[in-house]
This record gives sequence, structure tokens and C-alpha cells, in this order.
Amino acid sequence: MHIDSNLPGVGYVLGLQATWLLDDFTSENGATRVVPKSHTRKLFAGDNVIYDDEVVIAGVKKGSIIVFDSSLWHGSSEKITDGERWIIVTNYSRWFMKPSFDQTRNTPVQIYNKLSDDQKKLLGFKFRPPVDEFSRITRISDEFEFE
Repeated sequence: MHIDSNLPGVGYVLGLQATWLLDDFTSENGATRVVPKSHTRKLFAGDNVIYDDEVVIAGVKKGSIIVFDSSLWHGSSEKITDGERWIIVTNYSRWFMKPSFDQTRNTPVQIYNKLSDDQKKLLGFKFRPPVDEFSRITRISDEFEFE
């Protein structure tokens, strides 16, 4: 179990997670499990703990979207099938929250070179923070920055 907001129990929504199901969620294929109301707790979930009040979100059909506060404790349930379970996980957060991953630094150059200017802007290549106050003052760059 984990949270995606990085700050537990702050009392307001820092971000939302939207999980788009490309396959059905079942109790056998590793469906997401959550601890209801855990987004109000001021602590992180314990490692490898199964909580008495956790719920497995099973029985949800592909094409559905599951949305929850990113401070809610969540994780995958045990997968006991051989098949795959595909989902798309997107996080929407307040402007001041750092993303979980720095996609501007882990985008392969061959993919970056295929992106249009609009795609680069959407992915944040104009909004990388400056290294220091001498290289650039603002968070917004006039040019796309790639390494």
C-alpha cells in the first residue's frame, strides 16, 4: 500500500488518481485494493500489511474509470491468474506538487525527437525548473529543454 500525494492526511485534496481499466478488475487478477477513509490519516501505510478494513475493487468492467484522492492508501491485490491486467494510471495534482516521475528526464531521445512542439509543451519540456538562478530565473523556458 502507498499514497501518491507524498503528504498523508493534510485535510484537503492534493491530487486525484484516475485509473482507466483496459481489462476487467477481478479478485483473481490483481485488482486495486484500498483502505476506505485512509486519506484522512496522518501517516503512511505500513509495508506488507493487510488491513482489516481494506477493500478490493473487483467486479469493475474494462472501460470504467476509478477516481480517488491520491492520499488514499492503495495498491494491487494478489494476482493469482496467468493472464495480464492492463490499466492506465493518471494523476492530477495541484500545481506545486512534484510528479512521481520526471518524464522530461526519462523520455528516450528517439521518442523526444518524434514529438511535436505541442506534445513537448504538454509533457513539460518548457517547464523544467532552472538548475540555478544563473542559468534561468523563471520556471518557464523560451525553448524546449532536453538534458
